Amino acid sequence: MQVTKKSKYTILISIFILMSFFGSAQEDTVSNSHSDTLITQNDSIKTKHKFSLKNLFKKKIKSEDEINDTTSSHKTKFSFKNLFKRKNNQDSIVSANDSVTNDSSIHKKRFSLFKRNKNDSTKDTEGSEKPQRITPGVWLKMNAKEQDSLLHAWDDYDRKFYKKKYTYSPKEKERDMKRDKSYTDKILLRFSANKPFRYRKKLITKRNSRYRKTMVFDRLKKSDTAPGDTISDKDRYQIVNKQFKREGKREAIRKNKTALKYDKKEERLRRRYALSDNERKILNKGTAMRLKGDERIIFNKAKYKQEKFSTKLLELRKKRSFALQNKEVQKKMKEDQKRIAQRDKARSKKLQSKKRDKDKNKKYDSSEYPKRWFK
Repeated sequence: MQVTKKSKYTILISIFILMSFFGSAQEDTVSNSHSDTLITQNDSIKTKHKFSLKNLFKKKIKSEDEINDTTSSHKTKFSFKNLFKRKNNQDSIVSANDSVTNDSSIHKKRFSLFKRNKNDSTKDTEGSEKPQRITPGVWLKMNAKEQDSLLHAWDDYDRKFYKKKYTYSPKEKERDMKRDKSYTDKILLRFSANKPFRYRKKLITKRNSRYRKTMVFDRLKKSDTAPGDTISDKDRYQIVNKQFKREGKREAIRKNKTALKYDKKEERLRRRYALSDNERKILNKGTAMRLKGDERIIFNKAKYKQEKFSTKLLELRKKRSFALQNKEVQKKMKEDQKRIAQRDKARSKKLQSKKRDKDKNKKYDSSEYPKRWFK
């Protein structure tokens, strides 16, 4: 019995080995048949080849169709061999020239930080031409009339150029027109509210810088200003005219600075006494309707704000008008104020004395004022 059991196990193992052997043989035959079909397909259609170390250093021989395809397509692969080689093909030279011209046109359109336009007659987007650049050679050759016209032209150009920069964008206008504004909208509107002041500031600083620049060009020599009999009347007239011009420019710079200073103060005052949306609504409502409770308190507060703002604005405008005058005019204004104050004081004294005299000499009738009966 034991012998039969052992023989059974050996027979079964041998059967399994034979089956596996026949299966592998069939797979080899199938794979060979598939490989033959793949070779035939590779001749017609390009397929992806597996990576192999043998084919790394072999040269690939291209067919004529492949060469034509590569020449027709413009894209070429990068190679280190062709980096330092000189291309003699005319087509490649023409294509390179075209690419250079296209690149140069693109570079001109692009923004560059340190590049400046050499041509002075560059046109703005609105169509206004840029005036002539102020240089010592150009400035000293011009007459007084031509110099003034050039400065005015630059002022007009700045007004047009910076107006586009400091105008309110459509998004800012939409944000301002919203009924219920969010916290972010209020903060952004506060920043955009300074745009008109920044526009004025930019124009004034540009004008002052130009005046300082031209003052350096028109600077007089010590020999010209020194007293001497050898100077002709014509030269003397030119020297005096230049001195007056320099003084005028200094005064203009001072006035521009003071105007900017008081503009800043006015902006702060407006921001301080600006009404909120709720206050503005209740103030408009109070003009047509009778208010009660909290609305009445808010209405009185808004009215007080407006009155206080108007009084402070008048005081600031008076100070501004005084500061914008020359030193000589300021002295005269101070003297006039003192004289007017003294005159008003004397007149008020006279009026008071006349009233007292009238009260003393006045006689009353008994019918108008009855007698007082004492006990």
